[in-house]
Amino acid sequence: GATTLIDGGLYRLSNDSLRLELRRIDLATGNVVAVFTITGTDIFTLVDRGTARLATHLGSAAPPGSVADVTTRSEMASRFYEEGLRAYYYGDVAGSRRLLQAALAEDSTFAMAEYYLSYASAGLAKIRHLERALQLAERASDRERLIIRSMWMLFTADPASVATSETLIVRYPQELEGLRLSGKALTEAGDYRRAITRLREVIQRDSLALRGATAVCSACEAWYDLVGVYM
Repeated sequence: GATTLIDGGLYRLSNDSLRLELRRIDLATGNVVAVFTITGTDIFTLVDRGTARLATHLGSAAPPGSVADVTTRSEMASRFYEEGLRAYYYGDVAGSRRLLQAALAEDSTFAMAEYYLSYASAGLAKIRHLERALQLAERASDRERLIIRSMWMLFTADPASVATSETLIVRYPQELEGLRLSGKALTEAGDYRRAITRLREVIQRDSLALRGATAVCSACEAWYDLVGVYM
């Protein structure tokens, strides 16, 4: 159902600054509708400015805050994090663990790196990383905090996990992790029909991830969770 494609390129200039070029393309005709050029000294500035330009062009408002507020302010940590997620979903759990640890070495306050490190760990290490993520979540964004708290509540069999995951869905309807965590919480609560609906929605909306097109594969996790519901 998409009608517009946004693509572009990132270039490093001679003075060590960066240039981001974005193009809006009409999918029906292939014509370039608009072009935006943004310059800055770091990736995060480019993302924020590019988002604001696109939002204004499309008659919308840019989201508040900076992309760095929901990730990390370290470009190197961000790179390690993304590669760590890709490694995890390609089945290289040990490699994922090393990369996520490297991300945390660059930024020890990176809550989501700690969160996914718990995925790539087992036993007491898993608990330790998830607990650390919970501590870091107090200084993270509202979205990250809800994701981490929802998982912690599931892990500790807290009955409030259904309500917390529902809050995540209401506040961030595009966040697939909220739908998936809700499916898991509903499963634990014995509401299997609603759990199946939530998990199938994740799989449908995240179909590109099953082809390896994204760093995070929520659909992969949802398939695994769905098997658990039927069992």
